Amino acid sequence: MMIALVVFLSFLSTNFLGAHYQFNQILRINRLEENPLTTLFSHGVGADHHQADFYRGLFCTKNYIAFNFPNAPEKIFNRNQNTGLAQQSEMDSFGYVLDTALEYDQPVVLYGLSRGASVIINVLGSRSAAQRQLPHIQAVVLESPFAHCEDIIRGYAQQFKLPPFFMRFLAKRFFKEYHKAKNAPIDLVEYLPNTIPILFICTSEDTIVPAGSTKRLYAALRNLGHEHVYLVEFPSGIHANIVWGMYGREYHAVIHAFYAKYGLPHNQELAALGKPRLEVCQPRFDA
Repeated sequence: MMIALVVFLSFLSTNFLGAHYQFNQILRINRLEENPLTTLFSHGVGADHHQADFYRGLFCTKNYIAFNFPNAPEKIFNRNQNTGLAQQSEMDSFGYVLDTALEYDQPVVLYGLSRGASVIINVLGSRSAAQRQLPHIQAVVLESPFAHCEDIIRGYAQQFKLPPFFMRFLAKRFFKEYHKAKNAPIDLVEYLPNTIPILFICTSEDTIVPAGSTKRLYAALRNLGHEHVYLVEFPSGIHANIVWGMYGREYHAVIHAFYAKYGLPHNQELAALGKPRLEVCQPRFDA
């Protein structure tokens, strides 16, 4: 069955997805264990499917699927790219891979970084009626997702010391689908099923996606009564580099404690170290 999945996905990425969903004909399946549980990795802006290689130590198993979003990575500054900030073409790209994996009754853990994390929210939130998919999604790990594309616009404006209106102009030039009023994760997060465990990770030092943006998503779920959602905010660490900073070990530990809590493969030593931190990762905020 797995061989059939590999062949089918490879066929799609070459013949259909590369054209209609702009995969650039890159879709990678890494299978080293017989355990059917697989991580589907959703990369950030400026990266490509290779980013999964750097994060694979944080996955439940060695099995993972990674792919390219439409602008990954060398074409990110190509003004002709029909892509946005976690908007329609990215949703189509991620959704197609997810659908294909789930058609083969493949249990998955979704792991997303930044824009890729926000895409996961948008896809799951916009497909709330697809109940047949839910039993196969074991957990979701989201590092630095933004609640609204305007949050990331303001984040970049702050980092580069530019006025927000100028960053919006640049965003529209380089991300043709960018629209500040469409496909905002904060508008779709309420439709995420409350049966799926979700772990949010962010850092107070992030200037690209401010921690407050990620916390808005977590708060919205908590205020809706979602009991299986967690938030860990590290006091230091830069965007997309938390795991390599001074809190990298704790990052690993909390991840594995989360996996252990929900019966997923994990490192027992790390899970034991991370359990006390995970137990205080359900703070209350106003959405």
